[in-house]
Amino acid sequence: METRNTNIIKGILFDYGGTIDTNGIDWFDLIWKNYQKMSVPINKANYLEAHRYAENEIKNQKLIKKGDNFYKVLLIKVSLQASYLIENGLISQNRTTEMLPQQLAAMCYNHAIMNIKENEKILETLFQKYKLAIISESYGNVLHTLIDFGVASYFTDIIESETNENVRYNDIIRQGVSALHLQPEEILVISNSLQTDLVPASQLGCKTAWLTPKAVSVASKRQTDFKINTLKEINKILPLN
Repeated sequence: METRNTNIIKGILFDYGGTIDTNGIDWFDLIWKNYQKMSVPINKANYLEAHRYAENEIKNQKLIKKGDNFYKVLLIKVSLQASYLIENGLISQNRTTEMLPQQLAAMCYNHAIMNIKENEKILETLFQKYKLAIISESYGNVLHTLIDFGVASYFTDIIESETNENVRYNDIIRQGVSALHLQPEEILVISNSLQTDLVPASQLGCKTAWLTPKAVSVASKRQTDFKINTLKEINKILPLN
């Protein structure tokens, strides 16, 4: 149990990607792990190229709509990645690679569902005592994603920066803090990203919890108030009774 006082906490601000859906694992890394599980014959540099291509296409063509659920998002992403890998001769075009997008999307989607089902009990418990809000730098469809997962009702506000808009992520954090109508010191921000989310939140005066299963350096750990390996460990930070 950390010694920092959290009795004044009245609200919790979650960053969506990598918290309730993966327990701290970045989606970039999770998709790569599934490529490896399926024995797709590429290296991580190839995957990074395909990832960047897909994100640029999604942004430039506005391929993801507000009503798309997370499976649709994953299918669009990995379909574009597979197309890039085939067109650049990094994988062959055959029946196996034609099925690759659907298989990868299903594996990742099921992983998210499994984690969210496990974490829904925690969200329900937190909802009884704290105001909850969620922020995301995504495609404008997080509300529909949360509805599809059955957890949208736990969050009083959903603040999202669409990737095709020139919005600084720090501004989204400020908007999330403002949406809770609490003082910054009364808010705990939970994210798997130290530099992008937690350092700016700390600068605003919020308490922060770094959700990551990875071992971290002492210097990095000092930049956040708490470090937890899974969302279930939030009971080490907050009184839930």
